[in-house]
Amino acid sequence: MRRGRFLSACVAVLMAAAVGGAGEATAGVDSECGGAAFAEDMLNAHNQYRAKHGAPKMVLDPAVSASAQKWADNLAGTENFEHSKGSGNGENLAAMWGGRHTGSSATKAWYDEIKDYDFNKPGFSSQTGHFTQVVWKASTKLGVGVACNTGGEGGQYVVAQYNPPGNMMGNNNQYFRENVQHG
Repeated sequence: MRRGRFLSACVAVLMAAAVGGAGEATAGVDSECGGAAFAEDMLNAHNQYRAKHGAPKMVLDPAVSASAQKWADNLAGTENFEHSKGSGNGENLAAMWGGRHTGSSATKAWYDEIKDYDFNKPGFSSQTGHFTQVVWKASTKLGVGVACNTGGEGGQYVVAQYNPPGNMMGNNNQYFRENVQHG
């Protein structure tokens, strides 16, 4: 997928999250378009990037993965692209039409936001929130969900959920200084 389309999708996530709400189901959902190999690929990519920043390895967590898969199924079924609410997990989303992400390609797209992160002025930004969640030291459990819409737009929806959640604001950005280390 072209970078512009991914960035547009990220902007759409932020805008949709601000508006909220869930749409009506419009087409069938294929929950098997990701699978265990996709989740392992995503886990390995996360752990490679996290190692560069002194963050401990993550593990795939069945409960967090079940939550991520439930939300991926919802996204594919409604063709909406917005963050979940109330899961208690951090979350990164990716979507692709006309192709398919791998676990590592979705993770790389999130990590590539590092180019916009200012380690000298740590804190949250909508341009770097995916990156900071990927490398957030305190997040140790990863859940992966992938679903494809079998009609309508035919998109692939990828959900990564993190527990404990990252991107914690407050305390004069101390949480970012502690959890997002320079690579």
